[in-house]
Amino acid sequence: MVANSQDCNKQWAIGAVIALAIIWATALSCFGITNGSKIGIALSVAQCLPLCFYATRSWANRTGGWLIIVCGTLVGLLAMSYMWCATLGRGADLSDPQLYSDDGRYYNWAVGRYQGLDTSHLSRIAFEGFPYVTFLLFKAFGVHIAYPVAMNMCFMLLSIVITGGTAARMIGGKVKAKRSTIATVAMALCFVMCFFLTQGVMMLKEAMTYFAVALTGYSLAGLRQCDHTSWRDVALYSLACIMQAFVRTTYVYFLMIGLAMMTLALAMRHRQAFAAKRKHIATMAAIAIVAFAIGNSCAAYSIDSHVAIVEGSSIKSSYYVDDGGVRNVYFDIIGDYFNFPFYKRLALLIPSTGLQSLIPFQWTQPGETVFFFDMVQRTGWGWYAIGCLAMFYYFCTSWRRKQNLGIWALWPVVCYVIVAYLVAGTVNRYVLALEPLFAVVATYVLCRYHDGYQRRALRWWSAGFVLVLASSLTFCYIMMH
Repeated sequence: MVANSQDCNKQWAIGAVIALAIIWATALSCFGITNGSKIGIALSVAQCLPLCFYATRSWANRTGGWLIIVCGTLVGLLAMSYMWCATLGRGADLSDPQLYSDDGRYYNWAVGRYQGLDTSHLSRIAFEGFPYVTFLLFKAFGVHIAYPVAMNMCFMLLSIVITGGTAARMIGGKVKAKRSTIATVAMALCFVMCFFLTQGVMMLKEAMTYFAVALTGYSLAGLRQCDHTSWRDVALYSLACIMQAFVRTTYVYFLMIGLAMMTLALAMRHRQAFAAKRKHIATMAAIAIVAFAIGNSCAAYSIDSHVAIVEGSSIKSSYYVDDGGVRNVYFDIIGDYFNFPFYKRLALLIPSTGLQSLIPFQWTQPGETVFFFDMVQRTGWGWYAIGCLAMFYYFCTSWRRKQNLGIWALWPVVCYVIVAYLVAGTVNRYVLALEPLFAVVATYVLCRYHDGYQRRALRWWSAGFVLVLASSLTFCYIMMH
């Protein structure tokens, strides 16, 4: 195969050396020799591990390797921009960054644990998995913002590579394109989701959630009737559940929903295949339940709290409304959402999911200080394009039985809508881990377009989508100004 050829590996090695030279030159020039060296080493590892993993895959090709090298370098620069904004850009040290909101709480918790201090006085940490791993990094290498950021960068790049594998597994054989080409297209789509990338390199648990959901997407693809389900799929799903249980326990619900949907579809339509996979499914379900129970026992939220979140409360309302920005404007229009009855919240799902897809907006507020990092995370055009393609699939292709991707493609939709219902669509960060799954769906649409299917319909759909998007963004801009 091309990916395993000596010539291809040599080219990737040369490209990786150039990429690392760019990373090191930027790190040393911006952060000095001592801090720059630490950043250079950390980001070099984060860059090389996903590339090495990709090179061992059967669906790798020359273009995909170069894509990881080039885009991984850009992500590394983005990570350094984040670190600079949190430290030198604000007159702070790299071991004591000025972080706010969740990232500040996680960092302070890890530092306090490292110093042996009582962390009970700090703001509550709902799920201690990510800050605890950060604490372990500090124990191993010392307190420095580069280490958790590099770890997150590595997890994010690995999740993108795994998404490519999921696309190859889901779409291979259904279109004319090679599996390696399918994987490359899916990875390329992930690399244009700027908000997804920026949140993945921050001091947040998002990158680890990306990785867990990516593993789940790949393993659940093996539960289709035509696929062979191996114990490796069971192991990957189990790893995802265990990891997610400690990082963001509530997201295990979504992993369980995916397993339940795939199992139900298999049992109803392909009983023979279901009988052959019962042991695998039972093992996956058992491990998911046990992982959730253990993770939830360590989390700040109880099952009763989960029920309260679904039902809504005034406390939830104050948490999401009082931000002085877009949320206030939105809730001024729709009213006291979190105290609405169930049916009324369901009736607002269309605007909720729409807002969730649009934010963060492309513009900033008057007087807001904007760094390069802030500009990148507000560039949502790549995600909008993926949304356009994915929506075309759901409205124009999914109902064609012999042409769809099965129940697997509906799983991210269900989870996406659930999040929109819970938070009125005001927190896009909660659904970022699902976006690569939509990139797989969008890849299928592009491959079918290349094969000559539904070309005219997709062109008309895209034109209409652009008009609706432009109108929606214009309306939002007017309302906020």
